[in-house]
Amino acid sequence: MPPSRRTEAGYLRVPRRLVAPAPAPKPGSENLRRYLQTAYLPSISRNDSSHPYFLPRRGRRSHKNRLRVQKDPERHIDQIRQHDPKAFNKAARLYNIHHIYGRDARPFAGKHYENRDGEALVLPTHYEVHSEGTFDNIPYPSSIEETCQWLTDRPFKTMQRAMHLAFPDTTRWWLDEAEPLPGAEARANGALWRTYLWRFHPDEHQETWWRDTPESTSGAKTEPAPRNSMVFIVQPPWILALQDMNNLAKCTSLPSLPDDDVPPESRLNCSQRVWANLLDTCKHHDCQDFVLTTYHGWMFGSFSKDWTSARISEKRDFDVAKPNVMQSLVYWIACSMGLVGAEHPVEPPVETEREVPYAEASVPAAGTPV
Repeated sequence: MPPSRRTEAGYLRVPRRLVAPAPAPKPGSENLRRYLQTAYLPSISRNDSSHPYFLPRRGRRSHKNRLRVQKDPERHIDQIRQHDPKAFNKAARLYNIHHIYGRDARPFAGKHYENRDGEALVLPTHYEVHSEGTFDNIPYPSSIEETCQWLTDRPFKTMQRAMHLAFPDTTRWWLDEAEPLPGAEARANGALWRTYLWRFHPDEHQETWWRDTPESTSGAKTEPAPRNSMVFIVQPPWILALQDMNNLAKCTSLPSLPDDDVPPESRLNCSQRVWANLLDTCKHHDCQDFVLTTYHGWMFGSFSKDWTSARISEKRDFDVAKPNVMQSLVYWIACSMGLVGAEHPVEPPVETEREVPYAEASVPAAGTPV
């Protein structure tokens, strides 16, 4: 029965308002740009201090990152600078706006949206788009293997699916776990350090990946690209704490060490040991761009061509927004692959104080009492 409302003339029947049902959520592949904007990484924080891998509090270091360092007297980084946060955020947002398709610009037919090789947009979202897979709860990771499983099954799988949807030419690229570097030091870091590569896999139809050079404005592919494009480094969050990542961004250089019997790690602090392993790993795989993550924190960096300088972003939390982690990952991979429109963030010029000559400084300005 419809509700009644009393008036001066008596009771009046008021019809119920017909409320239209909410539209069914669309798959994220229908509007990839919106999906990447709203996808988020669920928290896996652990507040139980009795757990053997209890996370350090914010502002506290872990003091557990006892990385070994290979002997290399020629290894050094003269300058390490931090990416300007505003320039990085702006570049990542603009790239996703202009180069990731939205609702009205789907570039291919529906068959391309089908999951292939287990790929899926599995991360949940805050909007009317939904993921292509389920996000089952798993126990809090208690080892580096379980940490890597969290990453590969969730953000890495979503990242790979998004790259293949947005850029169909990249379907021969996917993420592989790399073998440890040669040497006893790298084997000893097995419980602290894992490496993944964004790698090109040739087949009988495509043996070489070609990318656009900066001088190529017509979109013609004129330069062969290397097989490995970017390095992903994974460390557990109880090994590389958030404060350790902040200190890593503040590190300004990596000194060269003498070739003697003293272990290199005994002469380096925690941040320098991480930088030494980053340099060795990227140089071994011939990848200048890298991502360092603990799932709780993400950092995006790159080395110069001569491996003597580096840039790195500030530590970005897993729940950061505008851009979020997924938008930053897609943008940084596109930069490493040299895709059209993808360029590393342009840093603002460093302002320096102008030296005033003595003759100019000694002349008083007009109207100044002498």
